Amino acid sequence: MRKITFVSTFSFCISLFCLVALGIISLPAFAQDATPAAAPAPAVTMPKDPKELMLLAAKSNGLTGDDVKPWHLKASFKLYDEQGNAKDQGTYEEFWVSPTKYRRSFKSNSFNQTLYGVEQGSMRAGDAIMPAGPLNDLRTTLVSPIPAAGFLALVNYSAELRDVEGIKRLCIDLRTRDLHSNAPKEPYYSYCFDTDNTLLQSTLGIQTHTRTSFKNTIRFRDHSLPGDIEVRKDTVVTLIAHLDIIEPLIKINKADFTPPSDAVSLPKATPGIVTKGVLITKVEPDYPIDAKADGIQGTVIIQATINVQGRTENLEVISGPTQLQQAALDAVKQWVYKPYLLNSKPVAVLTTISVIFKLGND
Repeated sequence: MRKITFVSTFSFCISLFCLVALGIISLPAFAQDATPAAAPAPAVTMPKDPKELMLLAAKSNGLTGDDVKPWHLKASFKLYDEQGNAKDQGTYEEFWVSPTKYRRSFKSNSFNQTLYGVEQGSMRAGDAIMPAGPLNDLRTTLVSPIPAAGFLALVNYSAELRDVEGIKRLCIDLRTRDLHSNAPKEPYYSYCFDTDNTLLQSTLGIQTHTRTSFKNTIRFRDHSLPGDIEVRKDTVVTLIAHLDIIEPLIKINKADFTPPSDAVSLPKATPGIVTKGVLITKVEPDYPIDAKADGIQGTVIIQATINVQGRTENLEVISGPTQLQQAALDAVKQWVYKPYLLNSKPVAVLTTISVIFKLGND
């Protein structure tokens, strides 16, 4: 699920988007007989205000909040290509004690990485770069599927009943604000719930046409997690995952959370400050022939999201000569950044990009 930090006019940070990794080393002690069992969420008085509903849902879906105690989670997954053919499979496993003490592992046929939470930040063992695609969002989908309160306070909402996969759901659309006029923009993300409780059933990236479905709810310490996850791009399934284990972490062994000697320290940002991403792939725009012939030059300013993989998405032109706008968009769509970091963890950011067209600089 996408989480955005506003770094231009807003300068607000939202929920952290952590990269996850696999690879099983020595296992900390945990409770036995912990195979999760599906259970319905208790009925609640549903707030009429969609913002209040989202804030309430954020407390009960996933494993975030002040009341969360040490836990162990393991999920298996399968990845599919754009044609729906299976291309990889593996497991994600996490042992969590606190924000500075955890071990997160991803292991598949093609990827193996483990992240360790330490007092100084985090360290990585194994593969350096997470594969692009829905696998990047798997931990967030399971552990923190709804944005943090800080972000929820910044956006606008609209709510309506919709037919989702044949079932009537209450869906909340989120809208950011225009950087200049401060007016609400078109919705970009939607969260759908049961009509009588705050159990998250699906999310929809409106602009990316990506739907995540949550099925077979597991209740764990008054929190709800999906027993099964299905991610679709348009109509094609790109990822399925199953929650194999969710249980209390009873015994904490220091050695189980100690990074190996070859682990690499990840950069740590100053608390509350977003470390700016670095542009590592820049594609120069093609100067439109007609615009060049007419002597048109200038700067096209684009608002864009830089996601946790450092790729640009949700591009929108804010200003600039009309004849140059499409060329600027086509170029920036191919740009790649070293991801922005907040407290050493990759986060998505909303920013503005300037593309300069100047005659004589072919």
